[in-house]
Amino acid sequence: MNTKEISKKLKKKAIDEGFSIAGIANIPGSSRINLRTKALDRWLENNFHSEMKWMEAEKRKNINLLLDDAKSVLAVGYNYLSEKSIKEIILKLPNLAKAMIIIN
Repeated sequence: MNTKEISKKLKKKAIDEGFSIAGIANIPGSSRINLRTKALDRWLENNFHSEMKWMEAEKRKNINLLLDDAKSVLAVGYNYLSEKSIKEIILKLPNLAKAMIIIN
């Protein structure tokens, strides 16, 4: 089995396990990881992480601190805002806000 097939199977398995998205990035120096690290920095600078101070850990920005000598990483994402929770939120909104959501 070649690396492309392994990559495809790993990502499919992650989706089958319930993750919303899955991808594989080469490390170190992956442009995708560098882009996401910059996005994380901006997110932290805006204090969007609130009281989740563990998100400031240097190991979240430098994969080599966690996985010495790794060549690639499987990254997964999970959407906590499900369709069901969106509907529940909309039901709690005042009528004007509901109308604005429907229009947009």
